Amino acid sequence: SWPVEVVSAHVLDFVQRRKIDIVVTFDQGGVSGHPNHVSTSIGVCHAQGVAAADAGGKTTCFRLFLLQTLGLPLKYLGPLGLLPTTTGPCCSCWNPLAC
Repeated sequence: SWPVEVVSAHVLDFVQRRKIDIVVTFDQGGVSGHPNHVSTSIGVCHAQGVAAADAGGKTTCFRLFLLQTLGLPLKYLGPLGLLPTTTGPCCSCWNPLAC
Protein backbone atom coordinates (compact mmCIF):
# COMPACT_ATOMS: atom_id res chain seq x y z
CA SER A 1 0.00 0.00 0.00
CA TRP A 2 1.00 3.63 -0.43
CA PRO A 3 1.51 6.20 2.37
CA VAL A 4 -1.51 8.48 2.85
CA GLU A 5 0.59 11.65 2.78
CA VAL A 6 2.21 10.69 -0.55
CA VAL A 7 -1.12 9.95 -2.24
CA SER A 8 -2.62 13.12 -0.77
CA ALA A 9 0.26 15.28 -2.02
CA HIS A 10 -0.02 13.87 -5.55
CA VAL A 11 -3.78 14.40 -5.60
CA LEU A 12 -3.52 17.97 -4.33
CA ASP A 13 -0.84 18.78 -6.90
CA PHE A 14 -2.94 17.27 -9.72
CA VAL A 15 -6.11 19.08 -8.61
CA GLN A 16 -4.33 22.43 -8.23
CA ARG A 17 -2.52 22.33 -11.57
CA ARG A 18 -5.67 21.45 -13.47
CA LYS A 19 -8.22 23.46 -11.42
CA ILE A 20 -10.33 20.34 -10.86
CA ASP A 21 -13.44 20.65 -8.71
CA ILE A 22 -14.73 17.04 -8.74
CA VAL A 23 -12.79 13.83 -8.03
CA VAL A 24 -14.18 10.30 -8.35
CA THR A 25 -12.28 7.44 -6.71
CA PHE A 26 -12.63 4.12 -4.90
CA ASP A 27 -14.44 3.82 -1.57
CA GLN A 28 -12.70 2.46 1.55
CA GLY A 29 -13.09 -1.08 0.16
CA GLY A 30 -10.97 -0.18 -2.85
CA VAL A 31 -13.60 -1.78 -5.15
CA SER A 32 -11.48 -4.95 -5.44
CA GLY A 33 -9.82 -4.77 -2.02
CA HIS A 34 -6.41 -4.19 -3.61
CA PRO A 35 -4.12 -2.42 -1.10
CA ASN A 36 -3.20 0.34 -3.58
CA HIS A 37 -6.88 1.00 -4.31
CA VAL A 38 -7.59 1.28 -0.58
CA SER A 39 -4.57 3.59 -0.18
CA THR A 40 -5.84 5.71 -3.05
CA SER A 41 -9.22 6.11 -1.38
CA ILE A 42 -7.74 7.07 1.98
CA GLY A 43 -5.22 9.43 0.37
CA VAL A 44 -7.84 11.20 -1.75
CA CYS A 45 -10.12 11.61 1.29
CA HIS A 46 -7.17 13.04 3.21
CA ALA A 47 -6.41 15.43 0.33
CA GLN A 48 -9.99 16.68 0.38
CA GLY A 49 -9.72 17.33 4.11
CA VAL A 50 -6.49 19.27 3.60
CA ALA A 51 -8.09 21.30 0.79
CA ALA A 52 -11.17 22.05 2.91
CA ALA A 53 -9.03 23.14 5.86
CA ASP A 54 -7.24 25.59 3.53
CA ALA A 55 -10.47 27.00 2.05
CA GLY A 56 -9.74 30.48 0.83
CA GLY A 57 -6.03 29.69 0.71
CA LYS A 58 -3.86 28.43 -2.11
CA THR A 59 -5.25 24.87 -2.17
CA THR A 60 -8.01 24.13 -4.70
CA CYS A 61 -11.10 22.75 -2.98
CA PHE A 62 -12.93 19.84 -4.63
CA ARG A 63 -15.98 17.64 -4.21
CA LEU A 64 -15.31 13.94 -3.75
CA PHE A 65 -17.43 11.03 -4.95
CA LEU A 66 -16.62 7.43 -4.00
CA LEU A 67 -17.43 4.40 -6.14
CA GLN A 68 -19.25 1.80 -4.10
CA THR A 69 -17.55 -1.55 -3.65
CA LEU A 70 -19.91 -4.33 -4.70
CA GLY A 71 -19.98 -7.93 -3.57
CA LEU A 72 -18.28 -10.50 -5.78
CA PRO A 73 -21.46 -11.79 -7.49
CA LEU A 74 -22.53 -8.29 -8.61
CA LYS A 75 -19.07 -7.45 -9.95
CA TYR A 76 -19.08 -10.11 -12.62
CA LEU A 77 -22.65 -9.96 -13.93
CA GLY A 78 -21.62 -7.94 -16.98
CA PRO A 79 -24.49 -5.86 -18.38
CA LEU A 80 -26.87 -7.36 -15.82
CA GLY A 81 -24.85 -5.56 -13.16
CA LEU A 82 -26.28 -2.30 -14.50
CA LEU A 83 -29.79 -3.26 -13.43
CA PRO A 84 -31.07 -1.53 -10.30
CA THR A 85 -30.14 -3.27 -7.09
CA THR A 86 -30.98 -2.85 -3.42
CA THR A 87 -27.38 -1.96 -2.56
CA GLY A 88 -28.12 1.76 -2.90
CA PRO A 89 -26.33 4.33 -5.03
CA CYS A 90 -23.15 3.32 -6.80
CA CYS A 91 -21.55 6.68 -6.07
CA SER A 92 -21.63 8.69 -2.87
CA CYS A 93 -20.13 11.97 -1.82
CA TRP A 94 -17.64 11.58 1.00
CA ASN A 95 -17.86 15.08 2.36
CA PRO A 96 -20.31 17.28 0.41
CA LEU A 97 -19.98 20.21 2.81
CA ALA A 98 -16.19 20.32 2.84
CA CYS A 99 -15.97 23.00 0.18
